[in-house]
Amino acid sequence: MGIDRVDVDQIVLQAQFGLGAALTMWQLGIATVGAAQMLFPDGPHGQVFLENFMDQNIIDQVVPVLNYGEASLDDSLDNCDNDGYLDVGETGLLTVRLNNNGLIALSETTAVITSTSDLTLSNGGLIEFAPSVFGQTVEGSVEVTLNSHPGGSPLVQADITFTDANPEVSPVTVPATFTAHVDEVPNQLDTDNVEHGTNVWTASKDQGLVDWFVRVGTSSSPNNAWFVEDTASVLDAFLTTPFFQVNSVGNFSFSFFHRHSFEADGWDGGVIEASTNGTDWVDVGTSAYNGVITTNPESPISERPAFIDDNDSYPAFDQVTLDLGTAWQGQTIQIRFRIGCDSAAGGEGWFLDDISFPTLDTPLFLEQVLESEACLSCYETPAAALDAIYASLGAGNWPTSDSVLTYVSILENVCTE
Repeated sequence: MGIDRVDVDQIVLQAQFGLGAALTMWQLGIATVGAAQMLFPDGPHGQVFLENFMDQNIIDQVVPVLNYGEASLDDSLDNCDNDGYLDVGETGLLTVRLNNNGLIALSETTAVITSTSDLTLSNGGLIEFAPSVFGQTVEGSVEVTLNSHPGGSPLVQADITFTDANPEVSPVTVPATFTAHVDEVPNQLDTDNVEHGTNVWTASKDQGLVDWFVRVGTSSSPNNAWFVEDTASVLDAFLTTPFFQVNSVGNFSFSFFHRHSFEADGWDGGVIEASTNGTDWVDVGTSAYNGVITTNPESPISERPAFIDDNDSYPAFDQVTLDLGTAWQGQTIQIRFRIGCDSAAGGEGWFLDDISFPTLDTPLFLEQVLESEACLSCYETPAAALDAIYASLGAGNWPTSDSVLTYVSILENVCTE
């Protein structure tokens, strides 16, 4: 093969990690090429394995696969209140993450950001990404200034069009919305309609190439829903609440609207779990499930009752209500939505919207309220802020009670590191 034996052993071990038993030659071939590219991105290893597998008809066709990961908007470059939200007059970064899920290395990946909101984008909205190989996530950013905000909805809009110079990669446009010009007020809402960004949720994974993210355009109520793709590779991904205290009286229940289309015949699916310590999880969704995951050593939820195949009203959303009785009464717990996938094939994925915990003594979800005014110009040092106060007073004048808030706002507006 022309590859050092030690490298070959390392590649083969990496390829088999987490794949389980009863593999097809195609699955093992794909995993081996992917492992070679990840372990030796600058070497010939992946290409050598690929050519040999294709010569033996183990892998018959290879195409590049570039998938959208997620996007975020912050106020990290020039801000007035350093709260993570881009307010009017502030400058931050719009960051895009893309996943190379194909066996072909990509070297000229780009994205262009356009928007109908009043944004100023550096470099004409163009983002250029580093080269990537199978399994890698690449990240790039563009500077963004929010010039004005119309009020009403806290959302600003952007279209992300990404592609690669490889002619087999077709441009894809993903609509995205970002929460801007707001302040957060915690513990205000029983229901998350997914119109307030990620709110209190945490997206994470133990295995796989993708995470849960807020997706625009397919939802139970306009405009957003949480979404995770049902991948054709092993995935174990979670959408998790923070710890919260269950109501001390009465039954504990929660509800949500969802739409799912997983790989047919129960190979992939989703479950709902609870934990009192964030480590040990128990299933709490059994009463709502529509099937059982097929026995499969690759699946992280093999043989478990789960949401499988399509939901009853697909492609419409169905509402699910789980009444857990008094078993969790008064305890501090977390709830998570978990997807488990194998590597053979995939499906559309799982959407979640309008997630409600109506029985809690303290509401779980934060509310975002629009900033009452645009950010004032910020001052580089406290001394500069004091100079501004003296200038506002005029020679020989003392502050009046009516002007105290003005001076306080100037002092609070010293630029944050």
